[in-house]
This record gives sequence, structure tokens and C-alpha cells, in this order.
Amino acid sequence: MKTKQKRTKTVVSVLVLAGLVVFALTATGGNLEPSAPPGPTMKTLDEVEPRIPISSVPFTISQSGSYYLTGDLEAAYCGDHGIRIDANNVTIDLCGFSLYEPTFSCTYDGITVLNFHDNITIRNGTIRGFGQDGVDLSNAKNCRLIDLRVFNNGQDGLSTGGASYISGCTVQSNGDDGIHAFYGSMVTGNIVYDNADVGIYAGIRTMVKDNMVSDNGGHGIYAGGSSMITGNTVCFNGGYGIRTAGYDCMVTSNKSRGNGAYGIYAYEGCTVTGNSVSNNSWAGILSLWGCTVTGNTARSNGDDGIYAYGSGTVIGNTACYNQNYGIQLGGNCLVDQNTAYNNNQSGGGYSNIESCGTCTFGLNHAP
Repeated sequence: MKTKQKRTKTVVSVLVLAGLVVFALTATGGNLEPSAPPGPTMKTLDEVEPRIPISSVPFTISQSGSYYLTGDLEAAYCGDHGIRIDANNVTIDLCGFSLYEPTFSCTYDGITVLNFHDNITIRNGTIRGFGQDGVDLSNAKNCRLIDLRVFNNGQDGLSTGGASYISGCTVQSNGDDGIHAFYGSMVTGNIVYDNADVGIYAGIRTMVKDNMVSDNGGHGIYAGGSSMITGNTVCFNGGYGIRTAGYDCMVTSNKSRGNGAYGIYAYEGCTVTGNSVSNNSWAGILSLWGCTVTGNTARSNGDDGIYAYGSGTVIGNTACYNQNYGIQLGGNCLVDQNTAYNNNQSGGGYSNIESCGTCTFGLNHAP
């Protein structure tokens, strides 16, 4: 009997405790029914990036912001540029569409910047058929031109001010330079083809890297002082393949072939290393005073393989099957570990290595 009463008391205690717990939860939890449907937790596209549509041209951008094309736009009105930018901090997304002038009769740019501005980006689309530049941002700095196709414009394809970045663009058949980039810029990964003058014209302290530059009417690449030109393929241009126009440039690991003059023309104090130059109409490499020319291959060029015009260092190069001298040297050069053979293809009595001044020779192979 005592055991039964004890069990009954235990059950009652448990039930009382459970009731107290339910009461406590009810008292502190409030109404469990939602007062309203849940609100949105994600931002709209306009909240993330407010964008302004461009649905007709001519169009003037007078305030900072992000703009986009709504479709292909024809600049049929010949009294103005296609898009004029008169503000800082502007992005234009062409969204894969074309901005074009159908008659090629207007003397205006496709996209241009007015006055002097900063931080402009144009990307992802086609600009063609304008009487002047496809894109003229020469009055702006810190610009980005990315993934554009720019062709059949009357003057430059793309032109930017200093400290700009041009990448992934195809620039073809424009009436002047393909790409014209001012000081401190980077021009990388572009295809620049069949423009009337220079393929890539780069200002001082510019990086020109990994571009394909061919069949342009002038030089392939023209770069100012203290620039780096590396990893480019430069072929069948009407002038020099690569020309440096200032001191202290680096010209490394390029292929320069079949150009109408020198494969590489290096101004004073430049370093020319690891390049392949072949089948150019003049000498493969011409270097001026104080240049370092190392580890290059110069083959089957129409004049000398390598012509070190002034003093400098010529080490570890290979020169073969060139029309005249394999390696021709000016005064006061250090010449070591070069290989030169089967030159004098024109039959003019030229030697594999020829010194016109006082040079210091190490161990070269020049049978």
C-alpha cells in the first residue's frame, strides 16, 4: 500500500512540474502566430548597383554612375559623338551590343570624354564605323577598357590617358593607331590587327604584355622610356616590330617576325633578352649605346642578325642564316658565349661575328 501511494505522489509531482514548464513558456513566449508575412531579405539589382539605361544616341553622361546599353545603337545623327562623358567615376557596360555609325561619314568619336576626368570604365561590346576614334579617353586617366571589339573607325581604335588598363580587346582596321595608351598604363592580352599606323603606341613607364600585334601599317609596338614589352607576338607589320623610344626599357620574351624593318629597335640603356626575331626585312635586333642584349635568337633576317651599334653587352645569343653579319658590333662591347653560323646568305663576304671597334671577346662559337 505504501509503495502504491509513493508512486501516485511521484506521478502527481511530475505532472505538476510539466504544467509549470508549459505555463512558463506560454508566459514568456508571447503569441506564436506571425503578425505579418516575412519581408524580402535580398536587395534588388537597382539597390545593389543602380544602373542608368542608354537607349538612344547621342547621349551625354553628366553625373557619376553605372550606365548600360539596352540594345544595338545606331548613331545616324552626324552632329555629335555617340556617347559623351562629362563626369568622373563612370562605368558603361555595352552588354554585348554595338554602338555604330552606318555610313562612316561623321567626323566624331564613338565614345569620348569631355574636359578632364577620372576613373572611367567601358566594357563588353562593339564600337565601329565612326569617323574619328572608336573610344577617345585621352583627356581622362585611370581608365579601364575591357573586352571591346573596335574596328573600322577613321582614326585610333582606342585612346586613353595615363594610368589606364586595356585588356581583352580586339582592335582592327582603324585609320590610325590601333591602341594609343599614355604614361603608366598596362596593355595586355589584346589582338591588334590591320590598323593603318602603329598597332600599340604606348607612353613612358607602360607595360605592354601578351598581345598579338600583326599586319599594321606602321610599327607593331612603339613604347616610351622605362617601359616593359614582354610576351608579345609581333609579326608582318609595315615598320619595326618593336621600337623603344626612350631609355631603360625592358624587351623580353617577344616573338618578332616578318616585319618591314627591324625586328626590335632598342634605344639607349635598354635590356633585350630572350626574344626570337626572324624574317624581318632589316636587322633582327638593333641596339644603341649601353644596351644589354642576351639570350636572343636572330634567324633569317634581311640584314644582320644582331647589330649592337654602340657600346654594350652581347652575351649568349644565337644568330644564324641572316643575310649579312650574324652579329655586328660597334665599339667597346663585351661579347661572350654567342653562337653565330651560316650567316652571309646574301653572299657579300660577311662574317658570322664582325667588330667595327674595340671589343672584349670571351668564348664565342662562330665558325
